[in-house]
Amino acid sequence: MDDATDNQLIAAHLRGDDTALQRLVDRHLPAVSGFCFQLALKRPLAEDLTQETFLRAIRSLSSFRGGSAFRTWLFSIASNLAKNRLARDSRETAVGNQVDELTTPVTDAPDQSALQSELAEEIDAALEELPLNLRSALVLSVVHGMPSPAIAEIEGVAVNTIYWRIHEARKILKRRLQQWTT
Repeated sequence: MDDATDNQLIAAHLRGDDTALQRLVDRHLPAVSGFCFQLALKRPLAEDLTQETFLRAIRSLSSFRGGSAFRTWLFSIASNLAKNRLARDSRETAVGNQVDELTTPVTDAPDQSALQSELAEEIDAALEELPLNLRSALVLSVVHGMPSPAIAEIEGVAVNTIYWRIHEARKILKRRLQQWTT
């Protein structure tokens, strides 16, 4: 069952095969974890969101009907959790600017390394300034390569709204990072 589909693994788990659940989690953990970080922009919060996403998904696995891809369902759970958590956190305290590493390649040259580090900080800050709905659409599209209809399903909006969100996010980032693109 190494090449089993998500739906086959879910069915196997519901029949009592605990290894099927572990394989399902292992298959999707990197993508969900990355998505949560790209929304939260803080490692501890992203780890909490990732854990809660899988806990909720596992608890609700018997109700998953396969109307959408399992990955899309997971991303929907993660997106909703992130929105709720970030909204709650912003009400409780002002969101601080905590810079975390990006996936920018590192070079051996000190001057290049310093520039890349500075650019990574600027990108992080620019992403953090984006409203969550724009950041989410952009991350799902650019980083995770999801098609707009799947993103629309995750976000619970029309496909045209996703097109606009991605366009708007790119426009804002381009303006914010203009000094790095000229």
